[in-house]
Amino acid sequence: MVGVLRRFGRIGRQLAWNIEYRQGAEFVGARSPVLLELLAVLLPGRRVVELACGDGSLAAALGGFGHATYQGFDISSVAIALAIRRQLPGMTFAVADMESWTPAAPFDLLLVEEAIYYLAPDAQVALLERAFAAMGPDGLAVIVLHSATKHAAIIERLGQRFRLVTDRRERDRAYLVLGPRP
Repeated sequence: MVGVLRRFGRIGRQLAWNIEYRQGAEFVGARSPVLLELLAVLLPGRRVVELACGDGSLAAALGGFGHATYQGFDISSVAIALAIRRQLPGMTFAVADMESWTPAAPFDLLLVEEAIYYLAPDAQVALLERAFAAMGPDGLAVIVLHSATKHAAIIERLGQRFRLVTDRRERDRAYLVLGPRP
C-alpha cells in the first residue's frame, strides 16, 4: 500500500512516509565511514541543508563536525517530529517536499542521502539548479546513492550537468560531491 501511495503526488508521498515512520521504520543502520569521512572534511564552517533528513539520524551523527548551521527538511511530518525530539543543539527541522523546496535562508552545502532517485530526472536537475543558484560558486551538493549500478543514469546526468568534485565508491554505493559549472 505504501508503494502505491507514493504514486499519488506530494500528498501520497507524504502519507506513505508518515505511515512508514509511524510503523517505526529505520532507514539507516550504521553510518558509512566513507560518508562520515567525507562530511568531516566538507562540513567545518559550512551552512548545511539536508533534504529528506528523515528522523534526524544523520544530523545526530554530525554534531562534532563544526558546521556553522544545519537545517533539515523532510516531507514526513512524523519524521520531522522525531528529529525535533532529538533536541540537537543548533539544528532546526521543518516539513518540506524536496521537489518543490526553495531555500529560505543562506546555505553553502546541500546534503541529499538516499533520496534524489525519488524525483523524476528533470526534477533532480531542477532541485540542484535551485540549490546552486542560492549557494553561489562555492556551494557544494553531496548526493548519496545506495547503488551506483542501479542509479548509473543519475550519476551520468548529474555529472554532465554539474561539476563533479568527488566521486567516491564503497562497494556499490556512490558518494558524489557536485559543484556548479563555472
